Amino acid sequence: MDSTPYTSELPETVEENGEVDVTTVFTPVSALPETEPPHDCPLCPRLVAVREQLRTEFSTWWNAPVPAFGDPAAWLGIIGLAPGKHGANRTGRAFTGDYAGQFLYETLGRFGLATGTYGAKAEDGLALDGAIILNAVKCLPPENKPTPEEIRTCRPFLETQADAVP
Repeated sequence: MDSTPYTSELPETVEENGEVDVTTVFTPVSALPETEPPHDCPLCPRLVAVREQLRTEFSTWWNAPVPAFGDPAAWLGIIGLAPGKHGANRTGRAFTGDYAGQFLYETLGRFGLATGTYGAKAEDGLALDGAIILNAVKCLPPENKPTPEEIRTCRPFLETQADAVP
């Protein structure tokens, strides 16, 4: 793991609506690649419809199931409900690009579980050591509210990921 102390460096390039300007699509690497749903997961029709609509509106966004992020040998697991529209769905990394992420990664850094720099984008060089972040639902739900059926449908991915961590 990178031993660089954690820092927070939010990007200077911000669009008029307050969002970070994302000009290239970055492909995040999963901490547990063999446990992820496919990039175009077809299992939840409502989530597929949202994803397809956003791919048209925001072609530079991630707009796909958000992969696990962190240390595959973690002792601490953090489970989010689902990706946020302007956070993980945009950046491809859980809790990245929104206030919740800034707070979470700053806290993990204070406890020595995050190294590098949090820059509110997946390619900022931030790394987790001893912690991993998973989502109960991998794709963005409308209004950030997954249905019970969507949670059940995604549960095998979450269970497989949780079982893969020691």
